[in-house]
Amino acid sequence: MARLIQTDSKRLVLRQWREEDRGDFAHLNADTRVMRFFPCTLNRTKSNKLLNTLKEHIDEYGWGYWAVELKENGQFIGFAGIKHASAELPFSPSVVLGCRFIRDFWGRGYASEAAKAVFAVAFEQLNLTEVVGCTALQNLPSQRMMHGLGMSRDASIFDHPLVPENSPLRPHCLYRLSFDTWWEQIGGKSY
Repeated sequence: MARLIQTDSKRLVLRQWREEDRGDFAHLNADTRVMRFFPCTLNRTKSNKLLNTLKEHIDEYGWGYWAVELKENGQFIGFAGIKHASAELPFSPSVVLGCRFIRDFWGRGYASEAAKAVFAVAFEQLNLTEVVGCTALQNLPSQRMMHGLGMSRDASIFDHPLVPENSPLRPHCLYRLSFDTWWEQIGGKSY
């Protein structure tokens, strides 16, 4: 088992998963508005399976998609982090940014704040040279967030191999953030 990494930001703690997170995680994955840019919502069984996969990645590497809670009260609000891209993806091997938040916590800057803490781990602790992000072409909120984080959109569009062929969500775009760009954005100072 790898050395486990956790991180935080001004308002958030990005931490290891706990068994008591399963209910909140299932609620998050069953929300039709949260999951509108995914092929389907997840029932409790599929949500638990996904959480097991996320925990296994962290157990193996020490980092991954962490549970996110508010510092002020410890409330679970979603997840954020980076993980190795699935082998089926055209930009693999790479490390992919991901996040998903409970709808009540949208519009407060939590996703961007969490992503900035994730970038600090990626570039300062893991010494990665690049982090990527991908989303459905229809997912304009995620694209705006990645653009706002200084990520650059690739010109190419790809069909996500894990999304059904007949789905309008299959076409995806890719964003990239290099260490050099990130370092320039933060003015050469640690996060």
